[in-house]
Formats: sequence, C-alpha cells, structure tokens
Amino acid sequence: VMRAAAAPRRSLVEMGAIPKLICILRGGPQAEGLEAALGAIEALSDGMPEAQDSAREHGVLPLLSPLLDRDATPADIRDNSLLALRALVDGNDQSVAAAREAGLAEGALSSLDDGGDSECALLVIHALTSLGFRELHTQIALVSGANHRAGDRGTRTGALKTAWARL
Repeated sequence: VMRAAAAPRRSLVEMGAIPKLICILRGGPQAEGLEAALGAIEALSDGMPEAQDSAREHGVLPLLSPLLDRDATPADIRDNSLLALRALVDGNDQSVAAAREAGLAEGALSSLDDGGDSECALLVIHALTSLGFRELHTQIALVSGANHRAGDRGTRTGALKTAWARL
C-alpha cells in the first residue's frame, strides 16, 4: 500500500496515519517499530504535499534531529531518517524552511563520518539536495561552515567529494 498510487496513500493520510507514525518517532533512536515508521513516513510523503504538510504540522522535523546523530543512532536508522527527510521536504518550500530552521541540514552531516563510500554519504547528498543545497559547491560550503564550528579537519568535505564522484 505504501508504494501505491497517490489515491490510496492520500486516503491513509486523510485517515490520520501520519500523526500515528510520528508518535513512534517520539520514542527516539531505540523506539520499537522506528525503522518501519520512518519507511512509512517516507513512502507516504514522497511527492505528496498533503502528507508533507501534515507531518510538518505534527512536529516530525525536530524529531529527526536525534535520529541523524551518528554517535547515538545506528546506521540503518540514520539511512531511513535521511530517506524520510528527503521525502518530507522535496518540492515543499515550507517544509524545506522548517527543516533548515530545525538544523537538519547540519544534522545530516554527521553521517559523512561513515566515509564517502558509505550508503549514508549518498543519502546525505540526496537529503541536502532536497533541502536546497543542489550543487557540490553549496554542500561543501555547508560542510565547511559546520567543520569550522566542530573543529573538523576536512574529513567530511573529503567524504562528500568521494560520494559525489560515485553519483
């Protein structure tokens, strides 16, 4: 059902699926059913502004921040969080603005510490692209600003360039 056409997905959104899924995310990185909830949010939100708006209005974006934290969250959950983030904001200016305000662009960068050859690094690129950082140089500028604040010595920039070369 989740990968179905727009009409069945719209029906699920209208029946209140989004707030129920967001309740699971409130449990944080160790929540039961988290991976499935993230996958469902991604599938419902992908290309569907009604679902994106509902999720944003029910507070999903700030809940993604701890799920993007490399030190606190397993890679599979971070992967699903990055996929959900991309689906939640892609093509939705209000959701992009809210996600950027919530610091999710910077939050996604910790997954670059997995290395440029990781699946997470590619997902970071797609999430950042959906957040309006559409070109390599804009993503490097974001990483450079975050690196400066965190004292990183450029390993994230290298990982980003490596991942871009894989696209």
